Amino acid sequence: FLQYKFTNVGELSSPALKIKSSDIFITENDFGIDINGDGNIGDKINWIGPSSDSSGIYRLSSGAYCLTESGLGLGEAPSVGNAVLKFGVKLWSPKSSVIAISEKNGITKLLLQSTKGGRSSYSEVSFDSDSGLALGKEIKISTPKAIALAEISYQLDFTFDYIGYVSDPKAAAVWSNENSVYALYKTPMDWKKAEAYAESRNGVNGNPNLIQIVPASAIEF
Repeated sequence: FLQYKFTNVGELSSPALKIKSSDIFITENDFGIDINGDGNIGDKINWIGPSSDSSGIYRLSSGAYCLTESGLGLGEAPSVGNAVLKFGVKLWSPKSSVIAISEKNGITKLLLQSTKGGRSSYSEVSFDSDSGLALGKEIKISTPKAIALAEISYQLDFTFDYIGYVSDPKAAAVWSNENSVYALYKTPMDWKKAEAYAESRNGVNGNPNLIQIVPASAIEF
């Protein structure tokens, strides 16, 4: 796109100015027209992600992701001063789906999920809530204990069993009782093995053959 400027008598006042793709949305706001034909004027929300009580993650028409107030809708413009998510000087562009958000002490954490061959994998990335700058690299969440802790942190049962418990094919039966989840195992374990195995899955041992998994409702964080 090119922009021309004219004097008040209709004469060209300066050479044509090429509008950079990064400036199109600013120019749309200036002129009040939809220049690129995306159906919006300015950088508007075209995808709504997870949200917390105070903030949410959104993707904008420009392709940028931002953190701003929760409760906004498609086609709305985020508030001025929203935090655009970046890795250094580059815009953050996730390859996985954002499924949860957690904000605490000025740090926003996003939980990501990717699925391949019917199997899901998880990772987490942290940003400064005010500036939107990434605080380190994306971290994989792969062990049963790490996944269970993530469910507690985000208060989300993304493995579809219980918050703070990850399905275990070795368990003969699994049930909940008040604030705990229990898994009964076919193969008896001595106390030492039971304790170590329970710990590896973010639980505490109940007896040599009963692993007690402690969910979010029983943990203070």
